[in-house]
Amino acid sequence: MDIHGTRFTVPVRMEFVKFLGRGAFGTTTLFKDTGTGRQVCVKKIGDAFSNMADARRMVCELKLLRFFDHDNVAGVLDIFPP
Repeated sequence: MDIHGTRFTVPVRMEFVKFLGRGAFGTTTLFKDTGTGRQVCVKKIGDAFSNMADARRMVCELKLLRFFDHDNVAGVLDIFPP
């Protein structure tokens, strides 16, 4: 599925809701998991490992997000491999 020029490959149960934005590391969209009814953000990071410094920052962000439990912070539910 192409969204604003970015190719997203997600499980079949995920239904696109809306484009949320684009930042330094990638493009973020909102999907609905039709299996659970839960809305989830999906962040697509392009060329994640082309720059070692950026790759380290992304790994650090993922490590931190695993431990956050706050209404205003999106946590990590799953990671889809490239």
